[in-house]
Amino acid sequence: MKKSIDMMNVKTCERCGGIYETFLEINYCPICHKLMEEKLDASKKFLRMNPDASIEEVAISVDLGRKQIIRWMRESRLFF
Repeated sequence: MKKSIDMMNVKTCERCGGIYETFLEINYCPICHKLMEEKLDASKKFLRMNPDASIEEVAISVDLGRKQIIRWMRESRLFF
């Protein structure tokens, strides 16, 4: 008898290390993805209120690393 194996697309979350199934090219589990989207929104709001802010100031204001701010800039999701 031949068994059928469904291949799942499983990834490890970059933020929390949890394992999740995905069909999209996201690097975070659903919980962390939601949190990161909220932090992106907070970053945009901070920049609207502080248009001359530096990357470091934005990172501190939303409690993120500079690398994530730069990643969003490269992805054209955050503009200075």
